[in-house]
Amino acid sequence: MGLILNKKIRMLMKGYPTVSDKYNVAGGTLAGNTPVYFGQLVKFSETKGLFEAITAEVTVDKIAGFVLATNVKLNEVWPEGEVRVNPGEAFNLAINNTFMAIELAAGSTEAQIIANAQVFVKLEDGTITTPDKTAEKIVALPNVYFTGTYENVGTTDAPKYLAEIYIK
Repeated sequence: MGLILNKKIRMLMKGYPTVSDKYNVAGGTLAGNTPVYFGQLVKFSETKGLFEAITAEVTVDKIAGFVLATNVKLNEVWPEGEVRVNPGEAFNLAINNTFMAIELAAGSTEAQIIANAQVFVKLEDGTITTPDKTAEKIVALPNVYFTGTYENVGTTDAPKYLAEIYIK
């Protein structure tokens, strides 16, 4: 049993709510030509109700929120690949009172993933990182905080962190 829990079952899944009875979402439709993955940030489109992937530098006031995973969307390329939201498809946008797991950018600092620390975003591509990456163009996401729960789903030499966040 210890082998199964230690090696096969992950604690966090990117884009999924971690406290299932505590989240608020809004519906949205993905515009543009770029698909997005669960747990990624999207930006406002010029058209109300439509959102777009962050593919170029964006200002923090144009960031709409995180794509929240659902259990009704299947992987298009089984078994490899990730479930994604394609342009023209509807998705849930996490609004507030939401606990969810997100992937941190490569190079994020493990020691900075602490409870109540604010979550930062790289404006150039919309990836999430830790506040110590001041050499990069980063800014704090308003009302988004780490809970202190995280796990390394990469290797020791090349860590890849999933972290739980809380959107107030």
